Amino acid sequence: MIRFFIMGLIIVLLLAHTISAEERLPEAVVAEINGNPVYLSNFLNLLSQKVGSSSVDSVREILENIIIEELAFQRAKKLGMTVDEKNVKNAIMELKIGLGERGFSDYLKKEGLSEESLYSLIERKLLLEMLYVEEVIKKVVITEDDIKADYEKEKGKFKLPEKVIVVDLRFLKDTDDMEKKAELLLTKIKNEYNGDPWRLVQDGTFIINQIRLNREKHKELYEEAKKLKPGELSGLIKSTDGLHIIKLVDYSGERYPSLEEMRVYLENRLFPNALKKRELEWKEELKKGAEIKIYEERLKVLER
Repeated sequence: MIRFFIMGLIIVLLLAHTISAEERLPEAVVAEINGNPVYLSNFLNLLSQKVGSSSVDSVREILENIIIEELAFQRAKKLGMTVDEKNVKNAIMELKIGLGERGFSDYLKKEGLSEESLYSLIERKLLLEMLYVEEVIKKVVITEDDIKADYEKEKGKFKLPEKVIVVDLRFLKDTDDMEKKAELLLTKIKNEYNGDPWRLVQDGTFIINQIRLNREKHKELYEEAKKLKPGELSGLIKSTDGLHIIKLVDYSGERYPSLEEMRVYLENRLFPNALKKRELEWKEELKKGAEIKIYEERLKVLER
C-alpha cells in the first residue's frame, strides 16, 4: 500500500462548531489556492476528522494538507493525467459489497453524497496517488555514499560465523573389526570412487550425511575438517560418538557480510527517511510560484 500523506478519500461529516452565522455561510472561505477557494464548510468537514486534536498546529496542519492536495490535483490535471474508469468503479463496487446495498445507500445519505460525487472523490484520490508515485516514490534518491556509510554502521550487527560443511561417513559401531572395515572403505573411496563417499553402497553399518559442523557439538570433526582443503578426505577419526571419515565440502571463516549482500536491507532501511526528504522537496516544488491566500481571521476562529 502506498504511504500517502495527502488527505485521502474525504468522508463528509459536518462538525457542529460554535461560530457566527456569517462564518457558516457557504460562500465563506478560509483560503484560496491559485484562485480555487477552500470553503469554510468543507474545512469544517475535514476538521471533524481530527476530533480531540484542537490545537493550533492541528488546524494549520489540516489547512497545509488541503493546500498541498489542491496543488497536487492542479498539477496532475495540468500534466494531463487521467484515472482508468474501471479502477473508480471497482472501488465503489468494493464499498457496496462491504456495506451492502442498503448500507451503501444509508452511507451516502448520512454523508450527504450522491454516487456521482463519491465517484469524483475516488477519482481525485486515485489521481493524487498516481501523481505521488510518479513525482515522489519514483524520484526517491538513495545515494551510493549513503549506502556505504550505513553499511559501515550496520555490518557489525550481522557478523557471519565460521562455516564448515562436510560429508560425514559415520560408523554405527566402534569395534576393532569396524575400524578395520573403515580403513578398507577409506582406501576404496580414494582409489575406486574418486574420493566420493556417496558412491558407497550402504549396508547398515554406517550412515552418510552432509552436515554443517558445530565447533562445540562436533569438536573432533571440526578440528580435523579445518586441516582439510575443499574436496579432501580425512583419515579415520575417533570421536566421542564413534568412528568417522569426513570430506570437506565448504569452508569460510568468520566474516562480515559484503556491501552487496546487505544492499537490499540497507536500501529498505534508508528508504523511509529518503521518502520523507523527497516529500518535503515535492511540497516546496508544488508551492513554488503558487498563489496561496489564507484568511487569517476565519482561521483564528477555528483555532479557539
